[in-house]
Amino acid sequence: MKIFISTIFSILIATYSFSQINELSDDIYDAILINDISLIEIERTKGDSLQLSSLIGNVVELKRKEYGIESDNELIYYFEGLQLYFSRLCQSDNYCLVNFEARSITVSNIKLEIGKSISSFKHKLKFNIGLNGEKSIIFTRGQADCCPIVVEYDNDTEIVTRIFFFEQT
Repeated sequence: MKIFISTIFSILIATYSFSQINELSDDIYDAILINDISLIEIERTKGDSLQLSSLIGNVVELKRKEYGIESDNELIYYFEGLQLYFSRLCQSDNYCLVNFEARSITVSNIKLEIGKSISSFKHKLKFNIGLNGEKSIIFTRGQADCCPIVVEYDNDTEIVTRIFFFEQT
């Protein structure tokens, strides 16, 4: 699993040059909302299905897989408009959030949503230009480059197409 995540991380580094990132203080990062739910509260559940259901609502689907094989090392929860990926392959015996895909993200009262334009936030955010010429918005905790939250958007229409987070474990 570590090799797989390291490979993905290397590919994303090649795609996203991290030259223009939005470095957030701990307080601002800890206040991020994912689909209007506190990211830190999601992390604090440590993948517990009852806590997640209480916080987010009914789980649409739960997969317990590692490399496509049934496993208790990874939990992938699917909710309406939200996918959460917890792993035990982090620095503790508990599950930790290592990946998500979401419908929206709110950072410092700026809400970015799939299908909505970023144009009204252009003056408030830094925009990354990847090696492939595509633009994105990247948020990190401080100067850390290990665990970005990435907002991809169509460069012509400026409509958000994808919001995701990944952590190298």
